[in-house]
Amino acid sequence: MIKDSFLQLNFQISDVNNLAIELWRLEKKIKKIELSKDIASSVSNSIEKIKSILTKNQIEVVDFTGLSFNEGLNVDVLSVIDERKHKAFISETIEPMIKYDGKIVKRAKVIVTK
Repeated sequence: MIKDSFLQLNFQISDVNNLAIELWRLEKKIKKIELSKDIASSVSNSIEKIKSILTKNQIEVVDFTGLSFNEGLNVDVLSVIDERKHKAFISETIEPMIKYDGKIVKRAKVIVTK
């Protein structure tokens, strides 16, 4: 009788952060490329599968682009663009926030427009 054995893999959290960030970047880049319907569907399905694996393992990628900004937001502001807007907002996410099990393990890097 053969007994099943499982290999337990341990990753550094920095490796998981980098994986999640690169997937986020890849998805953003692919959205800018004109692809045939079949290829776009295939790529989209692959990205969604990877995202579901991250989600299953309690990894969350948070993109703040377009959201309102307030001083209490737990992000690193890399630049502020003053356009005399009535309400400050995050005009670009340079790197997303990464959460594990609901806890922040990497803060987002953003550009704010106000």
